[in-house]
Amino acid sequence: MLQLYVCSVCKSAPPPREVVNSAPYPLCRACYNKQESAKLTDKSVYFEAPDRVVDNLWLGSCHSDVDKGYLKNLGIAAIILVCCDPTPRFPDDFEYYTINAGDTLTEDLLMHLDKTANFISEHVSQGRGVLVRCAAGASRSPTVVTAYLMKTKKWPLEKSLEAVTRARPLVCINEHFVEQLRVYQKMLGLA
Repeated sequence: MLQLYVCSVCKSAPPPREVVNSAPYPLCRACYNKQESAKLTDKSVYFEAPDRVVDNLWLGSCHSDVDKGYLKNLGIAAIILVCCDPTPRFPDDFEYYTINAGDTLTEDLLMHLDKTANFISEHVSQGRGVLVRCAAGASRSPTVVTAYLMKTKKWPLEKSLEAVTRARPLVCINEHFVEQLRVYQKMLGLA
């Protein structure tokens, strides 16, 4: 049964994916971000809560992994960085998988999709959370998460991408990566 929460600050009833903190006082994403921003002493650091795609799998931007305590509270144990110069922020606290890749029309993510899907599966199957992030959380990291859903759920590209976009509406995978996902779909025998 789906549990509904009421934000303890603004009293709204956000959809479940927008509930950031459910105990002891539920907060919607907007109130949580406002609260956390107020705590920051260095105003150049911005925090953005990652989006939950499926159980134990989160998708975010470069602002989603700045709060170690928050990530630990979500149960995140591993982080996949898909960005230029992927430097782990908390190498002693999380297991990292890094891919040095830009969001370009010449970048090859296809060669990483099976390995990242296996990395995510390994953690998720043991109840450990994984955050996949790139710079904006719009193209590279959604490509990796979409491939994971295709491989593990045996969903075709369209259904997998729809699930990712429902979780994170700003997703806009570049056409080159979409083409690589089409090739991956064929490799998986889903097309």
